Amino acid sequence: MYDLHPIADNWIHWAVINIPSTTLELPEGVSRTSGLPTGSKELINSFGTQGYGGPCPPSGTGAHEYKIILYALNVDSINLNGSINLQQFQAALDGKIIDKLELSGYFGQ
Repeated sequence: MYDLHPIADNWIHWAVINIPSTTLELPEGVSRTSGLPTGSKELINSFGTQGYGGPCPPSGTGAHEYKIILYALNVDSINLNGSINLQQFQAALDGKIIDKLELSGYFGQ
């Protein structure tokens, strides 16, 4: 999940990798818990913490578009560690994407 607003500059709110293909859902509030599917890994977001960080656009910047993308890959796992930006994440997926599903929502203060 990332923020597309120009001020946010593709701010990553949540990045989870290596979710098994047999996973049908992620329960609400699963970030930073043992409830993530075995093998899944949360990366460090743009806040500098591992896991989910909710929307918090700066006051007066209008509505921000938040995009959630779920990727189906042709590999069981990818090797990423620590903090990454959106370009690094997309580069790690290059040539591995079978399909993807995108969901956008807007939030502003």
